[in-house]
Amino acid sequence: MIRLDKGLIPSIIVNPDDAVIAGFLDVPARRCVIALATACVYEKTILNGVRIEVSAWSDLSIAVYHEGNSVHLNALHHEPSDICEFEQGEKEISLAGFLREAQGWYRLVFRDPNISVEYLSEEKCIPQTLP
Repeated sequence: MIRLDKGLIPSIIVNPDDAVIAGFLDVPARRCVIALATACVYEKTILNGVRIEVSAWSDLSIAVYHEGNSVHLNALHHEPSDICEFEQGEKEISLAGFLREAQGWYRLVFRDPNISVEYLSEEKCIPQTLP
């Protein structure tokens, strides 16, 4: 796999229409890995076969929302089916979306994490114009 330059990681855009291929969250090991078919960099480059790893965080908030209620958990008991929100701040990374086997919305907020992104191949985005 090709490792994305750390300077480009803040420009990663995750398409909410792309499903999570696989993902796991190991809270005791402080490691979260998400595999996606694609992600974009600056809306100019498409990365194929993407692996995002968030690790070594100082704190993690896990919340699941279902039917208007929220529950804060110590672990995420179901795999994410997608990532509708992927936000990177100076000290936080937030992932949110729907769960694969359970109804509801999840939000993970990692504080002071390490992040790495690897991918299999890349291609340039070709802007499409509507007729």
